[in-house]
Amino acid sequence: MHRPFCNKLLFIRGTSFGLSFGRLVVAIACLIFSPALLAVDPPVIKGTNAVLDKTDSVKDLRYGTVLYEFYQENYFEALKLLNVAKAQGGIKNHGDFPELMEGGIALSYGLDHKAQEIFNRLLESNTDQSVNSQVRFYLAKVLNERGLALEAARVLGTVSENSLPKEIRGEYLFHELNLYLETTIDQINELENVVQRQAKQRRSSGAPAGATESGKAQLSQEQKDLKALRETLWSKASNIIESIEKGSIWQLYGQYNLAITYQQLGQSLQGVAIMESLVKAIDNVTEQNDELRALRDRANMAAGYMNLYDERYYLAMNAFKLVHLDSLFSNKALLGYGWAALKAGNQQLSVNAWTELSKRSASDLTVQETFVAIPYAYEQMGIKGAALSGFEKAVGSYQHAIARIDDVIADVEQGQFIDAFFQGYELGRVGWFADTPAIPLTVPIQYLASIVTLGQFQEVLKDIQDLMSLRLNVEHWLDTVGTYRDILEARKIAHERFIGAGGRVSLYKEKQALAKKLRDEYELLRAELDRVKRNREVLALSDNEEMQSLITLKQAKEMLETFVEQPHFAKVGKSEKYQQRIDRLSRLIYWQANDAFEGRLWAVEKQMSIIKQALRDTQFSGLGVEKALDITPELKRYDRKISSLEKRLNNVLFEIDQHVEQHKSNMRALAVAQLRQQQNSLRRYMRQANLAIVRLYDESVSASEDYSEVKP
Repeated sequence: MHRPFCNKLLFIRGTSFGLSFGRLVVAIACLIFSPALLAVDPPVIKGTNAVLDKTDSVKDLRYGTVLYEFYQENYFEALKLLNVAKAQGGIKNHGDFPELMEGGIALSYGLDHKAQEIFNRLLESNTDQSVNSQVRFYLAKVLNERGLALEAARVLGTVSENSLPKEIRGEYLFHELNLYLETTIDQINELENVVQRQAKQRRSSGAPAGATESGKAQLSQEQKDLKALRETLWSKASNIIESIEKGSIWQLYGQYNLAITYQQLGQSLQGVAIMESLVKAIDNVTEQNDELRALRDRANMAAGYMNLYDERYYLAMNAFKLVHLDSLFSNKALLGYGWAALKAGNQQLSVNAWTELSKRSASDLTVQETFVAIPYAYEQMGIKGAALSGFEKAVGSYQHAIARIDDVIADVEQGQFIDAFFQGYELGRVGWFADTPAIPLTVPIQYLASIVTLGQFQEVLKDIQDLMSLRLNVEHWLDTVGTYRDILEARKIAHERFIGAGGRVSLYKEKQALAKKLRDEYELLRAELDRVKRNREVLALSDNEEMQSLITLKQAKEMLETFVEQPHFAKVGKSEKYQQRIDRLSRLIYWQANDAFEGRLWAVEKQMSIIKQALRDTQFSGLGVEKALDITPELKRYDRKISSLEKRLNNVLFEIDQHVEQHKSNMRALAVAQLRQQQNSLRRYMRQANLAIVRLYDESVSASEDYSEVKP
């Protein structure tokens, strides 16, 4: 029978990033620049010098609009406004913070080199070691999140540990440990491959004795180098872990990853010992939480598989039993427990564990494996009939699942799976830390859940999200350009009418007459407003709602006076009460108008000032008339510019559509490949079940023939 299913034991990369993209850039900004530049109260960071703006106000209107979009997490709009401001001379009086924001947004879009260039330029202008170290640490975290381990290691190597605050030093050491373990494991594996390759070549070459001795010496030296590299790895890794605060989550994660490293390099006994020590350390933590519980279950599951692969079956069973049944790792723990029990000779325990696992979602390959594992255990127990029935049932289940996956593959290849993610997509957050589109309900998630959670799939999905958001922006720009064209056409028509209205003199007189008429109307309005202000006629500046309410109350009062004269109404005796209510409401409205009078008067005065300024601008001179008549070249220039913009934007749309289709094709290929892998696993299980069925039938026939031979 095959080895039990288990994914390769993997490193823990750490907890979730912990900062949204916006918060990340804000954190970096707090480190480099004055906290007063931000619209929030940032945490106090020791050793940070406020080196730029000391005020807490926005001095440049364009900077204010950029900040608004940024804090609304409309990063593309903020980036657009930044570039517009840069083209118009840049944002003034706010130091390098706009450039920092541009670098952060570029980083969110995956433009790592552009962001790195900006950050490096900004860091060069700030000499505070603590600030620089923290900023570089944040950059390394983002690069590591994007899978750029080598670049992250390079940036992390420039960080001075001693200059970091205590609060983040443990996390820094954890990331340093991870990157060190990964790079060193790669070196060890590469060196081991070289040693094995050279040894194989010497054995097959039939080299002379002298050459063989020389080769042995060289091989021995390489083996020494390999041993030294291993010893250095254990020593340095242990020192890093010891440097992390004892009992902190970062130290616990570091212990786990070190244990996995031992297992990957063939020293699982040491790995198990570290896992057991890790579990004890977690149990000693006073304040337990879900994260610690998950880590404990993961460590026990990993220790169980380490023992299982090294044939320490009872130790493996003990480790698997410590995994909670409701944890994310319980499926693999139940599967491993069953195999350990079976190898230890306790088939009934293996059947019990696998039966519990078989009741769970059949989309999990660990559950699929139980369909063939349970009858295999029955066979080992000598219950041939139950085993045969179980294998036949397993074949049916696998055939149904394989056929269903074929249908899912057909849907994926037709694009339904990918397109379902973006149905009704609207413009929203974009960038690496944007929310991934939700899994649509139409997707057969039982077969695609493992695909959707793949990092590669998520990255392509986010790229498409960025592209579609960009497409919506470009479409909006095209609509805006179309509006500009409509305005230009209207101006052309107005200009033609303007020219044909009677010549220059007639045009000048018309404008002068219009200006005089407008000035006269302004003077009347000015006098009326002065009277209202002087007499404090608060109702004169009432809004429509208040005036309508007063009219309604007046009508109600008139109706009440009419009804009072009617005998049947007078008997009721409530006319005075109604009259009081009307008066009370009228006084309330008057009070509201009086309360708002000063503000309304100020607003009207402001509008009058604008009108007065506009009237000054209507003074036409002969030169002005001639200039107004000769705007044809200007209209043509705008027409060429608008046409050029339309062409550029349409080309961008075409390129975006090509990239989106390419990414969707990549997603389809990735999904189909993963589904094929699921089918291959199911076919492998089905072949094992079919072979077991044939074997059991053969054994049954052989037993029957043996019985007939001895029959008297």
